[in-house]
Amino acid sequence: MSLMSWNCQGLGSDLTIQILREMRREHFPDFMILMKTKNSSHHVEGMQRSLGYDMSHIVDPEGMSGGLALFWKAAYKVDVLHSDKRIIKVNLGSLVFFISFVYGDPARQLRQVIWDKVTEIGSTRTDAWLVIGDLNELTDNSKKLGGPLREEASFLPFRNMISDCGLREVPSCGNKFSWAGERNNMRIQCRLDRALGNTDWFQLLPRVHGEYLERIGSDHRPIMMRFANDNLSRPG
Repeated sequence: MSLMSWNCQGLGSDLTIQILREMRREHFPDFMILMKTKNSSHHVEGMQRSLGYDMSHIVDPEGMSGGLALFWKAAYKVDVLHSDKRIIKVNLGSLVFFISFVYGDPARQLRQVIWDKVTEIGSTRTDAWLVIGDLNELTDNSKKLGGPLREEASFLPFRNMISDCGLREVPSCGNKFSWAGERNNMRIQCRLDRALGNTDWFQLLPRVHGEYLERIGSDHRPIMMRFANDNLSRPG
């Protein structure tokens, strides 16, 4: 089973559509989560069909800002338990496990609201659980190249959420500085996109592995996740 998460920075450009189709040809993940779709449900549903996905759950943007979309193949049973403009939470398959797709607020002062929501989910989560997406935050200064250093205290709310939820990083390969851009005429790279699992997740899927793909068509790299388990067979 496989899953791809990408902050695509909008589904309106020809380049983005071309990149998605290339990803589909090369990987065709069983689940695809797209953040910042910036387009209506009608447009996103058309993209779902053109990529060959049977099912979708879409959170519309507010104006031209935000928007989330989850695509998946009909061979998998998905129950969407909760969704809003920042978080989609699903219950997957014959093996019971949960995935929360999270898009952290671009405004730092508003991120605590997201961390509180994730912590609320985690505080009642006794099953296998994965958190994945563009979390829009760092754990420390080592996850950033370029620009001024941040005060250590500024990382604490995010680190506290990770600790309170009992999460740890999913092993991955590739360039983990997933976002790149310019701030105040300085080139900056940060690890904003990540995947985190709880203890039950790693016990259920001990061979889960992530890969950071090329940064093309967006200022974020996609994360490609692959799951392997003796009891988790690929549907026919």
